[in-house]
Amino acid sequence: TLFLFIVMCQTVTEQGADTFVEDYLLWHHFGKKTKEENLDLVHSFKQSIQSVLNPRNLSLFINSYLQRTDLQIHRPDKTTSKKVLCLKCPALLITGATSPHQDDVVNTNARLDPEISTYFSVSESGGMPLEEQPHKVATSVFLFLQGLGYCKYMM
Repeated sequence: TLFLFIVMCQTVTEQGADTFVEDYLLWHHFGKKTKEENLDLVHSFKQSIQSVLNPRNLSLFINSYLQRTDLQIHRPDKTTSKKVLCLKCPALLITGATSPHQDDVVNTNARLDPEISTYFSVSESGGMPLEEQPHKVATSVFLFLQGLGYCKYMM
């Protein structure tokens, strides 16, 4: 996988986004199911890749993705007094049910404190739940904020 990223980064820098890079970006953003079912969204994304995307910026994005580091957070253990680095603020993790990154989100959720974190998998959605199911995402955000005491009523 690392080799593919390096080749893709080099290709983007030298030639711009070719079909290999375009296919990877479509998979990265949508996943296989959305790519096959939500043709309008995929078509508009393809157009933006071809007309708007700056190859240098894409190359920098791929490089930053390659060089990212782990968050080093762990689920706190209430049974011991051992200090661990953990997220201390409430967190809402949202992913599409068929997202190519769902496993990563589930793994991140497993490392968060369950008392202050919420995981929501958007059904009938791939890699872009906000675009594919905006009402479900808005409802989950509202309920999350309501659970924190910020929203009393829905307008």
